[in-house]
Amino acid sequence: MSTQKSINQNATRLGVCPHCQTTIASVDILIEYETGDGQPKVWTECPCCHEVVHPE
Repeated sequence: MSTQKSINQNATRLGVCPHCQTTIASVDILIEYETGDGQPKVWTECPCCHEVVHPE
């Protein structure tokens, strides 16, 4: 049985986990911030391996 969260229809796909290649969605966001040049970035928790990552 998989422990991976299912991505609901309102969630936006952000990328994949750099460790296990699981899809990361907006529901997995822990922290949102902007870089010095105004670009938005996020830290997320991978729903599969539970690592805190920047989605790729």
